[in-house]
Amino acid sequence: MLLRPVILDEALIGHPLPWDVYNASGVLLAAAGTLVADAEQFQTLTAQSQFIQSATGPEGFRPLQRLQALSANLQALLEEPEAYALDAAVPDLARELMILYRADPDACLGLTRVMPHGSPSARHAMLSAIVVDLMGSSMDLPDSTLQSTVAAALTMNIAAVGLHDALARGTAPLDAARRAQQRRHPEDGADLLWKAGVRDAVWLDTVRRHHENLDGTGYPAGLEGAEIPLPARLVRIADYYCAKLSARHYRLPKSADVALRAIFGDERGKLDTQFATLLLRRLGIYPPGTLVRLNNLETALVTRFSHMGRVNRVVSFLNRGEHLLSQPKVRDIGVRHFGIRGPTEPHRYWPEIDWEQFWGYS
Repeated sequence: MLLRPVILDEALIGHPLPWDVYNASGVLLAAAGTLVADAEQFQTLTAQSQFIQSATGPEGFRPLQRLQALSANLQALLEEPEAYALDAAVPDLARELMILYRADPDACLGLTRVMPHGSPSARHAMLSAIVVDLMGSSMDLPDSTLQSTVAAALTMNIAAVGLHDALARGTAPLDAARRAQQRRHPEDGADLLWKAGVRDAVWLDTVRRHHENLDGTGYPAGLEGAEIPLPARLVRIADYYCAKLSARHYRLPKSADVALRAIFGDERGKLDTQFATLLLRRLGIYPPGTLVRLNNLETALVTRFSHMGRVNRVVSFLNRGEHLLSQPKVRDIGVRHFGIRGPTEPHRYWPEIDWEQFWGYS
């Protein structure tokens, strides 16, 4: 049974429920036809996230289409910044991404990881911005600060888009000239945004400082510890974490476990482990969008998680021979046969997959 989230309206008070309502784990909270007698019963029902079966309920919300449109718009902004009023266009894009994330956090994070994208730079910026939103929301950052930080994540590499795409695709070596451009891009990016009319101090400063390290080994200013503003530290760790999750021409995507072990290991002292701990607590080692191999050798996708980083739902889609199942199957990972053996990686020979259906949209 594939589920997708629904927001119950107070107008239902005094009326029967039109659908079966479940929690994120697939446990039935209230059956269709149940009378929502009063405000107290409504509050009890909506005390946790509500889900309905994918074949029922209101239609029209298509997160994959909206994410793809946002990605295309972002790619255009990054590749031709002079053609847009960035001081308005980027905040608009950031707000729309944040609204989409709040509508279905699991699908937004997971689909951004697995859906086909245009440029690697746009994909990375989108994923980093979502992770920034997740962490900032958990820390109760003021809305204005959080939106500015999300805008900074979307534009942190605006001065080196071509370089980053070339490096990700393996079409250019990181020679001395490109290495110098790489080290200049935070300052160049902030300068570009200023010339484009951006006057948001948090946004500009975060772009300028997003490669600073706590131990002073970062760039461009070699700041240490508390000298680095909190938004810049948020973007720094989101940038690093999401870079590990993304494919490069020389390697397949890494698992979140690998990214977190690096942060707590080789990068310890450079990155803010407070935020890494938050990521681990909120997303665990199998965040939405993680491909996993089950004990029965099926390939599955993690689609739902709890706020304590526990996997709530995986959906199998390939059998042990890596052929598509006739229908995606929700698996109970508490059953030994369907337990998670570990993460796996996508392969180029896989058939085309309708990723959106795994979150209950089709």
